[in-house]
Amino acid sequence: FSVTPRVLLVDRRDTSELRINLSAGLRQFVDTSSEDAEKFGIDIRGRSGIGTGTELRAGASINRNNERRRDIDSFGTVIAPISFTDLRGDLGITQDFGPVRLSLGGRARAVEYDGFATINGTRFDLAFRDFQVYGGSARLSYSRARDQEVYVQLTADTRNYQLAPITNNLGITTNFLDRSSSGGRLEVGYRQQVTELLYLDVRAGYLLQDFDDPTLGQVEGFAFQTDLLWNVSPLTSIKVSGIRQVDETINPLLSGLVRTEGVLVVEHEALRNLILSGRASYAELDQTNSPFDGDQWNVAFLADYRLDRHWSMVVEGEYYERTGLFDFDQTSLAVGIRYNF
Repeated sequence: FSVTPRVLLVDRRDTSELRINLSAGLRQFVDTSSEDAEKFGIDIRGRSGIGTGTELRAGASINRNNERRRDIDSFGTVIAPISFTDLRGDLGITQDFGPVRLSLGGRARAVEYDGFATINGTRFDLAFRDFQVYGGSARLSYSRARDQEVYVQLTADTRNYQLAPITNNLGITTNFLDRSSSGGRLEVGYRQQVTELLYLDVRAGYLLQDFDDPTLGQVEGFAFQTDLLWNVSPLTSIKVSGIRQVDETINPLLSGLVRTEGVLVVEHEALRNLILSGRASYAELDQTNSPFDGDQWNVAFLADYRLDRHWSMVVEGEYYERTGLFDFDQTSLAVGIRYNF
């Protein structure tokens, strides 16, 4: 049984916007208590100068959560999912110079884990999983029309981790590994509203992540991200996306994990009050410092039947499987009721 109330507050003006998103959640199982979890969060986003030559943006969020068993970062050997607090903030500015636009931004993230865990008699202070990420981005674009743009984008970050113990399958501490690193991506991109029904945004370039621990070394190579949206008809849309990146994984055994992922999303309005959507994804998980790699599959569907302007019924199902790295599979089916104020 789960309940997830959300409240979204929006204040729109001619040249500014403020959004406050409040959420909470409770998950309880009938035949076990080890997977029960609670969560809450607040996310604040603001923009000013919308539609002008200078736009400012800022955001901050606090999320309290329990990790999911299927996440690569989770501790599957502890009795209950581990609680953590995720703090994020970002700040940016965009300035127009005629057909040239410059956008600068910075972000910070800190994640703190609670308590202790005992694995086969070995006691771990989970603070070793705490980490901070500081990043920045710069994007220079050229556009002669609103529906077409060429750009160069640079992103960089520094990831600071605690000195973490590595354990084998018996839970015995064997040695320590420094997962801290610095790196970034340099990409050239192209964005265009090809037709009224087709939108494309694609970029490609080079990625580099340099780890402080010499046993991890460097992760480098080809980087890309692409998004394609095709409105097949007024009632059906298809979105295809792909990305190659270095995960911000906090698992000490999987630092430097390169993810290459493709996603397909289809949404169809079967009736005026019935929205159907489906999602399928595949990811290749490459451990550059290890011969052991992984694969990840995910298939999901959602049916949203709106009874009236306030009430709706939701049916959703999902299948998830990961092989090669901490093998895991999960099948879920849920029926829910929503009420919108």
